[in-house]
Amino acid sequence: MTEDDRPRVSGRARWGIPQGQYARRYALAALVNSLGSGMFYPFMLLFFTERLGLPLVSAGAVLTFAALVSAACVSFTSRALDRFGARNVIIVLAITRALLFPVYLAINNVWLFALVATAVAIADRTDMVAGQVIVSELAEEKERPAWFALSRMTLNAGLGAGALLGGALLALTGQYALIVVANAVSFLLVALLYLPIPSRRRQSRPGSAEQGADGPSMAIWRDRLMVCFATVNGLWILAGLAIEIGLPVYLVVTLGLPEWTISLVFLVNTLLVTLLQLPVSARVARHPAVRMFGYGLVAYAITFAMLALSPGLDGAGAVVFVVVAVCVFTAGEMITSVTGMVVVTELAPPHRLGGYVGLQHTFLGVGSAMAPLVYSAGLAWSPQGLWSLLAVLMAVLAAASILMRSHMAARASASGPVVAATPGNLNPPDPMARG
Repeated sequence: MTEDDRPRVSGRARWGIPQGQYARRYALAALVNSLGSGMFYPFMLLFFTERLGLPLVSAGAVLTFAALVSAACVSFTSRALDRFGARNVIIVLAITRALLFPVYLAINNVWLFALVATAVAIADRTDMVAGQVIVSELAEEKERPAWFALSRMTLNAGLGAGALLGGALLALTGQYALIVVANAVSFLLVALLYLPIPSRRRQSRPGSAEQGADGPSMAIWRDRLMVCFATVNGLWILAGLAIEIGLPVYLVVTLGLPEWTISLVFLVNTLLVTLLQLPVSARVARHPAVRMFGYGLVAYAITFAMLALSPGLDGAGAVVFVVVAVCVFTAGEMITSVTGMVVVTELAPPHRLGGYVGLQHTFLGVGSAMAPLVYSAGLAWSPQGLWSLLAVLMAVLAAASILMRSHMAARASASGPVVAATPGNLNPPDPMARG
């Protein structure tokens, strides 16, 4: 084969940039969504304590309760994605949150606060599922890793820019109402951006055995391979939040480093994800997703092992060592965040994808909700012990994920050819249809 005969790879494809028809609109909607969230969520505890006069712990307890309820509900609410299509659900959820957020400005008691916060949390969690499912509705199978990577990149960029913008608004005006209204407006813009995208509904095969006598939700829970991977996902998100929640305390209290090191490590993480997520995902996509997920967990294990060894360092050496550890963590984060989504799409039947992603997010939600308690208790017990346990846990989960590859291959062989949920083939053929 001569050089002219080789398939040409465009610059966009080489850098992992999706080339689907609706990729730009999807990216813009994701950016607007995360921009609005970034303006509000970093300041929400301050807003609620000022608005309601609640103690900080009480406001945090209400939000934790809302997060746990949303994690419990998402495996049920996500079934709407399979019935009505992800695009329709995203629009409804965006409008719902645009209406709910201004209610925060009129709240005057803790019970109404808990009710609205729970409704918002359920909508937020279901929207996360919908954002993952719509990729399978809009993108060809080989393009999906690039779309997932694009969503990660826009999420990081939007949250960072939103936090800066929200902080600037508060510094200039001191009015929390502005960031609440701005977040509500961002949801309306998201709904408008999704309107031109066609709706594609999934339908289960009539009389499918997968329905089961006790309903589709129980059928998903009986999929042991999926439940196993969802459990790994829950522990993965719990471990990942150690950097966001536990590391700042560890840097200042245990290592005695200045507060600016917290900003430094988060800046390094954000820049690496923003600049490298797409090209890294393009290269990772050439290999089995579940195996690469395991390799990403190895990077997590190395990070936590490094942090367990860091108390003997001080000064500039400690700062450099921690920055290197965060770079290793970020490499693992860029790999696992995308491959984890790809694995679920590979495990799920095309017409049941919403339910499978919902199950994944049930475990992700529980892991996220438990993180503050786990890391406050772990750091109080023994910082080195905490990092060491996390390193061992990630090594075990990495081995389990890599071993899952053979089970997934065996299941794929046993089930025969699978009709992928591509844009041109979302609804399974009706066996009763006549030619």
